[in-house]
Amino acid sequence: VYLTAGLYNIASKITINANGVSLIGAGYTSGSNTDGTKLQTAAGFTDNAAIEIVGQGVTVSAMWIRPLTLPVNGNGIYIADTAQDTFILDCQMTAVPDDCVGIYNNGASTFIRGGRYNGTQPNPTAGTNGSRGIVNTNYDAIITLIKGASHRTVVEFGDNSGGGQFFDSHITPGAEGRHGVWINGTTGCANIQVQNIRTDNCKYSPIQLTPTGTAQARISITNCEFAPATAEIISTAPVIGYDTTNGSVRSLIIADNVVGMGYSGTSRIYSYL
Repeated sequence: VYLTAGLYNIASKITINANGVSLIGAGYTSGSNTDGTKLQTAAGFTDNAAIEIVGQGVTVSAMWIRPLTLPVNGNGIYIADTAQDTFILDCQMTAVPDDCVGIYNNGASTFIRGGRYNGTQPNPTAGTNGSRGIVNTNYDAIITLIKGASHRTVVEFGDNSGGGQFFDSHITPGAEGRHGVWINGTTGCANIQVQNIRTDNCKYSPIQLTPTGTAQARISITNCEFAPATAEIISTAPVIGYDTTNGSVRSLIIADNVVGMGYSGTSRIYSYL
């Protein structure tokens, strides 16, 4: 299915039930409603997602998705647990509201490659939890070549995220960003790789591990660069934080990372939080 260039204001979600469907836009240009394909939720939008993927082997590519009127706990793209081998390629998603998620992946073997993923604002509104860019809750997800900005958390690996990979990306959570990468699973959260990620402008820990119950095991964090602006960090925030209050971390591999301006002292490099 090809969406020609233009602005599409959708009043209800687009659901892709069939297998092997491709939803392809004409590319995107930030700030333009005529150059490229722009998919935007309309006023009064009440569905749980702008796009819901149920079928297997589905591809969404080359468009700007702007879910600015989602209800609380809504998603720009929701990938159901029935989906498998989903491809989200070279899309831009901006204006994700507080208490919402850009891409919520509950499908197996999902591939997210390329594009910008922005929240509505870097400072969450009082009484909200801010927005999250990409949340993964199934195994073998691969996320790469993205620019994520202005989210409370840019990429989160939750339950059953075993085998997940996040690499070759640049993320800037913002002045109130909680984490750039949050490994937050309670079960099935092992064999996760975070590699070659540059994180700027993160007030708290750029990478945080928070196991609960079952151990997080064989987590690899390598070749990452941490370069926050000095004024935006808090003095107690570690570069890589791990909180073992409610669970353990086993076989944690941390190697060949670079800590840039804004962090001082070796205790800031790998710390308990």
